[in-house]
Amino acid sequence: MGEDAITVTGMVLSAIPIGDYDKRLTILTREMGKIQVFARGAKRPKSSFVAAANPFVYGTFTLHAGKNYNLAKVSVKRYFEEFSANLDALLYGSYFLEVAGAYCVEGQESEELLKLLYVSAAALLKGLVPFPLIRRIFEWKVLVLNGEYPDVTTCAICKSRENIAYFHTAQNGVVCADHKAPLGSIPILPGAVYALDFVMHAPVEKCYSFTLSEEVLPNFCDVVRDYFTARSDRHFKSEAMLEKGL
Repeated sequence: MGEDAITVTGMVLSAIPIGDYDKRLTILTREMGKIQVFARGAKRPKSSFVAAANPFVYGTFTLHAGKNYNLAKVSVKRYFEEFSANLDALLYGSYFLEVAGAYCVEGQESEELLKLLYVSAAALLKGLVPFPLIRRIFEWKVLVLNGEYPDVTTCAICKSRENIAYFHTAQNGVVCADHKAPLGSIPILPGAVYALDFVMHAPVEKCYSFTLSEEVLPNFCDVVRDYFTARSDRHFKSEAMLEKGL
């Protein structure tokens, strides 16, 4: 491939047509974070990149590094083609791709975020965990990997670890039952506290190893939604499609 060739492992976040025959790929890579790659001729029917130059494709990408990165070779490990037959999963997965792209830093190693994106996409297709729970786990873990997470086991007022009763985004944490519910706080169940703490500290591969009761699930989702919305200053186009579609 020459001295200017590099190989990275990653997942395609987006594939935008350029001209009549080419595509510009945005790839989340383990080694270099988010990069832009030109796939020359990817829209030609006989191109070796036809199947690989699409969102969700995961594998190793060999690039020619010059003024721009140009795709030279792809070794696909998983296409995630099952999304094409599951609209609900596709909507969630597209949202995950956009969020990962927003939180990824160009030029910075992104192994854990890439791993989270992969296992989250796989969890959607396995169908063992409810989609709303997968979404909130994904959002919570993204914030954790980005260093934006609260203390969910210690009262923000008195530092007690007993009788945690409220989650308060403005105070960046929880409040125990010994205090009046802060304005804007959300009552939080013990099961939701446990789930938040588990996802916070668990390896990425273990994040989808549980489900929640009918009582705890909406409570967990409400807490994460409130915190993620407050901490994220980004607007996600795919979120509107997700909400409308479901």
